Amino acid sequence: MIRKHIKQKTEIGKIAQQYIDQGLLVPSNIINQLLNYEITKLENNINTIILDGYPRTIDQLFYLINEFSNPYLTIFFDISLEKL
Repeated sequence: MIRKHIKQKTEIGKIAQQYIDQGLLVPSNIINQLLNYEITKLENNINTIILDGYPRTIDQLFYLINEFSNPYLTIFFDISLEKL
C-alpha cells in the first residue's frame, strides 16, 4: 500500500517517503489514512478483505475495529525467521 503510493508520488506517498528517508516508521495515522482510502475504493459487493502486515500496532488495531467494525475472523501467524 505504502510502496504503491510512493511510486505514484501521491501526496500521502510523499509524506510517507519523508519518514522512510529519515529511517523512521510511517506513523499509524498515515497508515490508517492509506487503508481507509484503499478500502473506500473497493466495490460495494466485496465483503472479504485480507490485510497482510496490518495492523502492526495496537493503535492500528483499534482504528480497524472502530472504523470498519469487528472482523469476523482473524488469523495471526508469528513465525521465527529460522523456521521460514
